[in-house]
Amino acid sequence: MHGVALISDHPILSHSSFRSELAFLSSLSFVSPIRNFPGKFSLSTEKTERNKMHDFCFTIPYGLILVGGGLFAFIRRGSLASLGGGVGSGLVLIFAGYLSLNAFNKRKNSYLALFIETITAVALTWVMGQRYLETSKIMPAGLVAGLSALMTLFYFFKLATGGNHLSAKAK
Repeated sequence: MHGVALISDHPILSHSSFRSELAFLSSLSFVSPIRNFPGKFSLSTEKTERNKMHDFCFTIPYGLILVGGGLFAFIRRGSLASLGGGVGSGLVLIFAGYLSLNAFNKRKNSYLALFIETITAVALTWVMGQRYLETSKIMPAGLVAGLSALMTLFYFFKLATGGNHLSAKAK
């Protein structure tokens, strides 16, 4: 059996505290036990549900960070470019996150939102990465480029795995 470990009636492994830890492990989503107390206990380490990370959980805070950074730069330095770039891209991301959240609540996937999120993150990675290479300033170019690169990787992961996976249980 691939991915299955059997725990026999070993004196230590059959101890009640060990069994309670196994019961805790069985409650985790990536462990699905075959319950047959007392006696043998087997754990399957195969995932029961694919990925539980939803894009809107990261997109909305990412957008809020960009809006806050754009407003901060405008208030502090009077930079209209930061205001337009930060607030503009942040609002686009918040809107895309809102689309994704609404689709999720309707038990659907929003590929439009995922496309908007990915394009925005790629554009920010490119533009702010170029600015960082020119200026070597961590704030704001390096920080935004790094955060956007991480978000780009996350969105590519979401695209590769088919978007937000909806569990068949809840309705």
